[in-house]
Amino acid sequence: MSGGIPTTTFTTKRHDELRESVRDFAETVVQPRIPAMEQSRAVEVALATEIARQGWIGVTVGTEFGGMGLGHLAKTIIIEELSRVSGAMGAMAQASMLGVAKILHFGSDEQKYRWLPSIAAGHCLPTIAVTEQESGGHVLGMTSSARREGDEYVLNGRKVFVGNSHVGHLHGVVVRTGPGSHGLTAFLVESDRPGVYLGNYRPTMGLNGFSFGEIIFEDCRVPWRTGSARRATGSASRTRPACCTGG
Repeated sequence: MSGGIPTTTFTTKRHDELRESVRDFAETVVQPRIPAMEQSRAVEVALATEIARQGWIGVTVGTEFGGMGLGHLAKTIIIEELSRVSGAMGAMAQASMLGVAKILHFGSDEQKYRWLPSIAAGHCLPTIAVTEQESGGHVLGMTSSARREGDEYVLNGRKVFVGNSHVGHLHGVVVRTGPGSHGLTAFLVESDRPGVYLGNYRPTMGLNGFSFGEIIFEDCRVPWRTGSARRATGSASRTRPACCTGG
């Protein structure tokens, strides 16, 4: 037992130390800010940044990229302890941890070395932008698209309910580049790239402080790098698009 938190069959001393660390942060740093978050109902940029700077968004990132390399159980512990105090900040962490996964599993080596150290250091919050207003969770029904023009792809469309939409720095955007289940491609698009716009933030009935809003792409040009993207293969439940990244 460490600090009153018992070690279980599934956890190690390192997991318990991590739980203690996150719990202490949540109770001493996050909890005092909750009344203001609930009153303002605004996006909590400063606190999201402070959480990222703890290195927790990179919990599944390997140590060779500066991450913690502790895996999914540790990731769950971080989300759980933040959510004990603030569901909004637990959601914030979880949304960007999902954004990390696309780079870990589908990114090129170049993209991994470019983005994962920055994410692990807390300087970059990634997102996943897939859902659309008309198609919802029906991925094959999306209409946002990208067309090839020379050495660039030009993205157009709107994504909704994007976790960390208004605090994220790197959006993982899935759009249509061809017909059917083979015609989906994922792009890594910086939030400050020309042609990327945020929809007006609308407070919700809960999770005050967490942003899950709209991102708009209007003729957003993303440089093509040979071998850094491919179309999805297989059925909708098995689509595995790699990422094309901006320059």
